[in-house]
Amino acid sequence: MKIKTTEEGIKAIVSDGEQWNGEEHHPSQPSSTKVDGTRVVTSSSLDLAVDDVVECPSIDRSFVSPSTNGLSGASPTSSLVVDFDRSSPRLKEQYGQFRLSNKTSSALGHSRYFITEIGPGLFPSESHKVTISLQNNSRVIIESQSAAKVHIAPEESHASIGYRFNVAGGSSLIALQAPTISYAGSKLISTIEINVETGSRAIVSELLAKVATTDQSIGTTFVDMMIDISYGGELIVIDRIATYQTPIHDETAAKQVIGGGREVVGGIYVIGYQDTPLDVLAATACEIAKLIPTVEVTSPTSPTPDVALIRARGDDPYAIEEFFMGVAKAL
Repeated sequence: MKIKTTEEGIKAIVSDGEQWNGEEHHPSQPSSTKVDGTRVVTSSSLDLAVDDVVECPSIDRSFVSPSTNGLSGASPTSSLVVDFDRSSPRLKEQYGQFRLSNKTSSALGHSRYFITEIGPGLFPSESHKVTISLQNNSRVIIESQSAAKVHIAPEESHASIGYRFNVAGGSSLIALQAPTISYAGSKLISTIEINVETGSRAIVSELLAKVATTDQSIGTTFVDMMIDISYGGELIVIDRIATYQTPIHDETAAKQVIGGGREVVGGIYVIGYQDTPLDVLAATACEIAKLIPTVEVTSPTSPTPDVALIRARGDDPYAIEEFFMGVAKAL
């Protein structure tokens, strides 16, 4: 596979003519580990956790599994379940605030769709689930139409959302999610489960942005995002982004944190691209990052030849989103 790695080629991929000044990225050297005999890489092995991350309390995550995604099996607040067969969608379930658009265009040889959130955001005690499945050589791009906002919650309550992506039958999925914006004083538990069959491919990104406190921000800000990736039926990656903090009530301090605190963190997961060597992926990511100087990125982590992970952080969620789009387009 030929990937453009020249500055001109990458500019064409990520900027559509807009110019950036180049800047060196700041790679770290993450490591993989084993959990119960399964090869995994976790966010604790990556030097890109949010600055104020501390050990979070133990959580019973069973109620946010995408299979139920509700308290004790209760119905979720909203549900979107779509099966794609030869790139054509079949809507199996759709209620609440997440909706699938009609096909908007074709890009990169894929049919392009958007998930639209018609509600004002994620509120305490709500649970949502989104399940997207591909089969029979489907080639689909799924994008979020807008950022998801997590609203302030009392101590005893939180919002939850679960995504499940199933990719089978020689299919290819590119799922680029808009930022999840977590207001100070909000609480969110999120699960992303990615299941890719041998011979299929997926590129999935996730992105979390913390927002400065407001006068209504009371109590702690809690965010727990878990990403599980299986390839060929084997669990390969367990990744986690978690923060647990008391909001800063001083207005000046809050502005300083958001202005220069690198409060946005995310990752892009490349699954089933064995024909793209890790050094080529690293060079591509580096060249793209040079053109977006507000983004810091890691060198790709690859616990197996089947999965690679690149983490990024910065103070502009949309700059990181653009970096992830550049990586997806280059592949």
